[in-house]
Amino acid sequence: MNQSDKSKIRTSKGLILVIFILIAVALAFKMYNPQTENEVDFFSEDAKKQISVELRNDQTQVSQTAKITGAEAAEQEEKIYLLRVNHNEDVTMFFNIQVVSQEDGMDEALKMKVYDETHDEVLYEGSVRNADNKVFETKQVTNAAKKNDTRYRIYFYFEGQSAQQYETSETEVKFDWSIPEDQTGALKMSKTGDVKVILYAFIAMIVITGVLLIVFRKRINPEVFNLGRPAEEEKEELLEETDEKQQPESGDDIEEDKE
Repeated sequence: MNQSDKSKIRTSKGLILVIFILIAVALAFKMYNPQTENEVDFFSEDAKKQISVELRNDQTQVSQTAKITGAEAAEQEEKIYLLRVNHNEDVTMFFNIQVVSQEDGMDEALKMKVYDETHDEVLYEGSVRNADNKVFETKQVTNAAKKNDTRYRIYFYFEGQSAQQYETSETEVKFDWSIPEDQTGALKMSKTGDVKVILYAFIAMIVITGVLLIVFRKRINPEVFNLGRPAEEEKEELLEETDEKQQPESGDDIEEDKE
């Protein structure tokens, strides 16, 4: 095996090693989920219904709208929201409820219960109409993780026979979470954002590896994929060279020596 072939094999092995490293990094990111501190059953009913929202340095206010029909509320409609606040310092979080629209006076008959599951506290229970423009204030204390999660369960239902009267009516309610303007400096980038940056870097590494494979395609020796083969061929070449040295001289050479 000449020096050129050996160089090709070294180059090929180097590129394959880079690919293996990238695959290992990808598997590591797959196994690490920064948004899940504990094991979660992703197929549970709560996980399917939950809507996640987040406050961070580039998003100091977030909203979600719920449209409730009379038919849905007749069976008690539940909405689940998980709010994450990413912050370096203590901040005050405001939770505001607004009635966007309603039909046939449904907002007065429709009842709503707002339950803060994280702190085991009922924030409000009464008619949707009376909940309009209500604001709830919560202190978010900083911790080692630099984030706080709050889960809200919001129930819509009717009392008595009201469900039949508003079966085809609809009410729209808006939920708004925000941080005061003078405290937005305490918010930080989420871990989700950090991982996105790393993911983009990983994609760039994949692209660079692909470019390297194209650029050095002529230097890639197929023998590199059979790690035992190059060593065997080197051994065979060495044996051939030894045999050649041990072969007897030709007849002409012997006669010349006699002369």
